[in-house]
Amino acid sequence: MQGLLACANLRCPRRRASYCIFILVIALVTYGSVLYLTRQPDPRIFLTPRPSSYRKKTEFFEWQTSSLFYPVSQNTTGKSTEELCRSFPREVLQTIQPILRIGHSDVGKPAIDAQLNSVSACLDNLVIFSDTTEDVTKDHVSIDVLADVSQFYRQESSEFRKNYDALRKAQVSGRPDASFDGKVLDKYKFLPMIERAWKMRPERPWYIFYEVDTYIFWDNMLRFLDKFDPDHPLYIGSPSRGRSRPDSGARSYFANGGPGIIMSRGAMKKFLERKVGTDGEYTDAPLAEQWADHVVEDCCGDSVLGWALYFAGIPVSGFWPMFNPHPAHGLAYSEDYWCQPILTLHKTKHEDVVDLWKWEAEHRQQEMPLLHRDLYDFKRVEVDGMLEDWDNGSWGKFRRSWKKIENDKKATAAKTPTDCLAACQANSRCAQWTHHGEECTLARSFMHGLARKPESVGTLGLQQEKYTSGWMPERIDKWRSDHSCPKVQWVRASITRVW
Repeated sequence: MQGLLACANLRCPRRRASYCIFILVIALVTYGSVLYLTRQPDPRIFLTPRPSSYRKKTEFFEWQTSSLFYPVSQNTTGKSTEELCRSFPREVLQTIQPILRIGHSDVGKPAIDAQLNSVSACLDNLVIFSDTTEDVTKDHVSIDVLADVSQFYRQESSEFRKNYDALRKAQVSGRPDASFDGKVLDKYKFLPMIERAWKMRPERPWYIFYEVDTYIFWDNMLRFLDKFDPDHPLYIGSPSRGRSRPDSGARSYFANGGPGIIMSRGAMKKFLERKVGTDGEYTDAPLAEQWADHVVEDCCGDSVLGWALYFAGIPVSGFWPMFNPHPAHGLAYSEDYWCQPILTLHKTKHEDVVDLWKWEAEHRQQEMPLLHRDLYDFKRVEVDGMLEDWDNGSWGKFRRSWKKIENDKKATAAKTPTDCLAACQANSRCAQWTHHGEECTLARSFMHGLARKPESVGTLGLQQEKYTSGWMPERIDKWRSDHSCPKVQWVRASITRVW
């Protein structure tokens, strides 16, 4: 190589210049090739993993989770609520702020007692927001979340003024006012609720807003929230269709308040940020005032909350069916979400809440969250033959969960429950059937359903149409045994999964 370099320094006659340059280039390329082929590879090239951003996104998160409860599961027979709460990991109450939204009409009813003796029983930091301040139980006092905005809303809305004043009057007199409708006031609570929650308990990583008939599987919820950054602006729940943008027509979505709404610390900060003047004074009005016109004209407070968050650049992260708008008896079981965890339910009957809470305590596992498949065993009602005055098809009619069997000739021709049963037996795909009036419906999915009285039909309402239901228990059990869950399907956020 030295000789070649020396040759390169020689003065070449002009006619030989091109030849010398050619020799020099060949020498340099050869030398570089030898160095490349004989070098020792840097082991770090092979040991350094790719950033996670390079990994292809799948439909599910591949999470490994573990329960924080101790003991993880327990026999609940004969144990008091206080004893059952000893397993709750109270250290996590520093990271979550549970907020129960109720109304004066809920106080003294079985549903609120069931909620406070089950889902909310172990939450020492529970905040209860309502339309009035009063003793809910001997251990719980509600806070009137409308007090700060009542004068403003009284001016903006006659329906608010009428009902809020009627409630105040009833409290002073001690007698109920027939003109009071608590449902009217409910939609006015949402935006003040967000503002008051931050004012009372600022900087909590997670704020969990839920209702009297919301059921939260706390073990699963804690596993889920542990996988997210609370300083990222996250607004989580079961998505519902909201308003469309007037400029583009783009559809917005909001988190249904029934299955619960989760807001991260990052979302709360971004949403509640207000402009400040030169003297440090707020120049923006509070959220409740900024969006008052929308609250007055809209049916629902969760819808307005979602619309306001949408304009703040915080769209909903839809985690249906883990956040589920149905109760346990209304879930349509199929392959769609058999292996997916269940975080919340809505419209849970008060007589089921405590039983479900105890059932959950007995079935928790250390490394495995409770899945939809597990919930199937809670109060199973399937029987051979038929069950009169029972409807097993009234809830699961979302496009992707209700597995209705179409174009079955025997079902179409079935005019009686017996005919409908025979049609299901003859169709090998049928897991359950429902007969109402003269209509027979077959389905591949299966659900428990609930008791339902006959409906009056006809011009004078003299005709009665009964609900009769039935299942194919052997087929269901065979299907269950064939569908194990080797992996937990923690779904990613999606709107299209349900809509």
